[in-house]
Amino acid sequence: MTKLVPWRRWAVGVATLVACGVSPAALGARLGCVGKLRPPQPFRVALWVGGACDEESIEKTAEHFSTFQDSIQIDRFRTPQFRSGELRGYDAVVVPGGYMHQYQSALGEKGATSIREFVRGGGVYLGVCAGAYVCSRGLYTPLFTPVGVWSLDSVGRGIATLELTPDGQALWGDGESAPSLKYVNGPSLVLDPSAVHAKVLATFSAFEPFETSRSGDRPAGPSIGSVAALQCPYGLGSCLLFSPHPELSPGFERLLSEALLQELRKRQ
Repeated sequence: MTKLVPWRRWAVGVATLVACGVSPAALGARLGCVGKLRPPQPFRVALWVGGACDEESIEKTAEHFSTFQDSIQIDRFRTPQFRSGELRGYDAVVVPGGYMHQYQSALGEKGATSIREFVRGGGVYLGVCAGAYVCSRGLYTPLFTPVGVWSLDSVGRGIATLELTPDGQALWGDGESAPSLKYVNGPSLVLDPSAVHAKVLATFSAFEPFETSRSGDRPAGPSIGSVAALQCPYGLGSCLLFSPHPELSPGFERLLSEALLQELRKRQ
C-alpha cells in the first residue's frame, strides 16, 4: 500500500471531512483555526457618560455610532469603570463635550491614569470640545498631553465653517471641503514645532455666532486659522481631537465615525 507523506494525509483528511458534509465552522474547530473563519468582530468603544459630560453630546454620539453595529460596539462607561480598570479589552475611548473644568475632579487621578495608560498602550482616544481641551496643554488640567498640542481658551456659540487640509480631504473626501459645524466654546488648537507627527485635518475659516453678547459685541468664537480637528500620536496610541461638534451637526456626524474607524483599522 502506498504511504502518504504527512501533508498529503492532512489534505486527504480535510477532503474527507468536507465530503461528509462537515460545516466550515466545525472544520475550523477541527483544524484549530476557528478565529480565521469567524466574521470580523466590531471594535469595542467606551463612551464616557459621567456627570461632567453634556447629555446631548452623549446621546447624539451614541445614536450615531449605534448605526455602525457591524463595525462599532458602543458601551456607555460610568466614571467608576475607569477607576476600576475596565478599559482593558477596549479599542477606543470617547470623551464627549461637557464641562472640562470638572473632568479631572470627576475622574480623579486613578480614572485619569486609566485613560492615559490605555492610550499610551495602543488605544485610540476621541475627544470632542471639552474632550479636546483635556488632551492638550493650556488653561485647564489635562488628562494627558500629546507632544506639541496646545489649546487657546475660546468663547462663543454658533456655527463654525471649517477648511479641510489635504489630510482631511483624503479622510473625508473632496466633497466635504467646507463643513459647517455647531461650535460651543471649543478650544482653538495650536501645534508647536515639536508636533512633527501630528496631522491637521481641518482649520477654522469662519464663524457665525448664534447671538451677540450683552455688550453688543459679537462673541469672539474660535481663532480663525487655528486647528479645528487633528490626529496625533500618544505613546503607542492615537488621539483624535475635535473642537466643534460633528455629533450635534446634522449631516456631518460621519466626520467622527470615519476618523475613528480609520484609526482603529490601522491597528488591526
